[in-house]
Amino acid sequence: MKSWLQRVCLVPRIRIRNRVRRFRCSPVAVYAVGCSPEESDQIRTVVQSDVHRLIARIKAYTDAAGNIRPLRVLCFGRSVGLNAVPSYAARHVDRNRASGVWIRELRAAIALFSDSLSIRQIVTHELAHGLLDVMTDGFPYPMAIQEGVACAMQNIVCAGNPREDAQSGDEVSAVRSERYLDGDYCMSAKELLLDPRGYWTCGSEQLPRMTFLSFWLNAYLARLSRAQPVLRKLPASLRADNVRTREGVYRWLLEASAMTEEEFERGFRGFCTTGEIDGQPE
Repeated sequence: MKSWLQRVCLVPRIRIRNRVRRFRCSPVAVYAVGCSPEESDQIRTVVQSDVHRLIARIKAYTDAAGNIRPLRVLCFGRSVGLNAVPSYAARHVDRNRASGVWIRELRAAIALFSDSLSIRQIVTHELAHGLLDVMTDGFPYPMAIQEGVACAMQNIVCAGNPREDAQSGDEVSAVRSERYLDGDYCMSAKELLLDPRGYWTCGSEQLPRMTFLSFWLNAYLARLSRAQPVLRKLPASLRADNVRTREGVYRWLLEASAMTEEEFERGFRGFCTTGEIDGQPE
């Protein structure tokens, strides 16, 4: 746990010399730290409707109730990068393989400009992490579940998908814009969730692969939720059943899907590589 001084001084120190983007009736504030005018313009693409929609989706996904305490996103310009981030926060960020991170102790997300993703996508992704964390009181979901939710929310919100009614429909439709995966790129859902090789460790070369496969796992579970509604609001269901371990989550998924381990894994691989589960097209 960080000291009181560390928690309260990071953002006020930045606030004095950097612009803030606040959103009405929202607990979210976005800070531009050392950003050029062009970068500040890019931050303005994070609009109020994005934030409100994201909050509504995460609330529905988690069955959360009550008010949300304030949280912040700190967008660091390319000219300053992690050099402007205090060391106790910067150590959470993989400079070479990640564009942002949610830091629970600070109730803040760090977002770095990237050549592969827009700042809007990065902010939305990290906000999804933060909202999932604060709305569930820090419930210990496996990283694969956390990343799957954040990637799905990033795709849904930033793509402007108008479908708000079907919790599973958006996640599955988001996958249709992606290319199916090569079999060698895939791994089992069990390995993705249990992470026996420590691929989720900060600094691992496998982090991008793990994140991308988590997106596909989330979409696979959303597809299965058409027949098994308990999977539709996965974070809420896991929390309601107090499933707190990675092994427990995997066993719970097998039970909830009414599949054997072999059936579940064969379905996941087929969904990733062909878009089919048990021979039925997506």
